[in-house]
Amino acid sequence: MTIGVTGGVGYYYSGFTTAITFQMPSGYPPISVHPHEGEGHYNNQAVGFEAGLSITYPMTDWLGIGAELGYRALTSPTITDADGTGLDLDGDGTAEQIDLSGISIQFRISLAIDLSI
Repeated sequence: MTIGVTGGVGYYYSGFTTAITFQMPSGYPPISVHPHEGEGHYNNQAVGFEAGLSITYPMTDWLGIGAELGYRALTSPTITDADGTGLDLDGDGTAEQIDLSGISIQFRISLAIDLSI
């Protein structure tokens, strides 16, 4: 059995496409804050960091199975469209911060292949 520590730094490109239609049922009081209707495409780039622990168990000389539990830290202050307008999902006039941080679980199958000539 092999236990390992993984880590990395990555450059992430995120894209987000919206198609918003906002409708209030009759009988509801009017509200002043609501999302802007229409379609749009927003994107941004950010640097993210990852770290994790992995475990691999050899089944045979050439086959192993394993798993990794990791965490990614990735936050983008704003995500903008081609005009530089920030994504405002709730309509309050402030661009939303995008947080793509979180835990990841990966399952692995590894094959040892001899490529020597």
